[in-house]
Amino acid sequence: MEENRKDNGTTPLILGIMSVIFSLTFSRLIGLILGIIAIVKGSKAKDYDNDAKAGWILGIIGVALSGVLVFIILMFFILFLIPFTMPMLWI
Repeated sequence: MEENRKDNGTTPLILGIMSVIFSLTFSRLIGLILGIIAIVKGSKAKDYDNDAKAGWILGIIGVALSGVLVFIILMFFILFLIPFTMPMLWI
């Protein structure tokens, strides 16, 4: 039984680490998905396993990073690229 709990704590840890890594690279959507999975799996096992708690925290960090960076990219696109590609709309 203890071995099964250990496996349940390792999965959110690996998913949380991958979420942060993917959030900082060009695949932010994958980082967001992995972060959500890490949060869900880590919340079930964080009471009795420190690896699950670390994975849960890393999942939250990965989701936050993905959200903030996607928001910044969308704002950059809206503010800087659209006015230069469609100048007739602004006249």
